[in-house]
Amino acid sequence: VTIVPEGWSNNNQPVLYFQTVDETSGTDRFECSIDNGPFAAVISPYTVPLLSDGEHSVEVKAVDRAGWEQSAFVELLIDTTPPAAPGNFRGVGGNNKNILKWTETDLDTVAFAITRDPAWADGERVVSDFSTSTFEEDGGTVAIQHGGYVDEETVNGDVATYTIRAVDRAGNWSVPVSTPGI
Repeated sequence: VTIVPEGWSNNNQPVLYFQTVDETSGTDRFECSIDNGPFAAVISPYTVPLLSDGEHSVEVKAVDRAGWEQSAFVELLIDTTPPAAPGNFRGVGGNNKNILKWTETDLDTVAFAITRDPAWADGERVVSDFSTSTFEEDGGTVAIQHGGYVDEETVNGDVATYTIRAVDRAGNWSVPVSTPGI
C-alpha cells in the first residue's frame, strides 16, 4: 500500500491517494484509521475529516478478497497558522546596490519572499539561506533568525521600496512588511 501526501501541510482537510496491487485474489477494500481511531471503509482519493493543527498519524489498510491485510502509515503535520512577520526590516543604500536586513523569531520559517517597487523584471526573490543565533533572556533561551539580501540591480539615485513576507514549512505566508523608499 502506498499513500500520498505526507509531511507538512497548511490544508487541514488533506486528500489522500492510496493504491495497492494484489495479483492473487484482488483487493476487496481499503480502510483508514486516523490517530489510532476506529477503521472506516474508504476509497481513493479520500478527503480526511477536519484535522486540528499538529501531528496526525494515518493508517490505510488494504484487505484482499482472501481476508489478508496490508497496512501503510503516513504522518500528516498540519499547520494553518502563518509565521510572524519579519521584524526590524530595514534597508541601506550603497553604491549601485541596496542592502536589506531583518530578524525573525518564528523558527519554523524556511524562507523569505521579497518584492520590490519598481518590480524586478523576473519577479520576487526568495531567500532561504539565513543564520540563527540564541541568547538567554528572562531565564530562557531565545532564538532569532537573521536574514539579509543585497539588491545589486539598482542605480545610484533611484528609489526602491521593498516588501518581505516570511514563509513557513507548511507554506503559510506572514503579513507583509515594507521598507520606506531606499
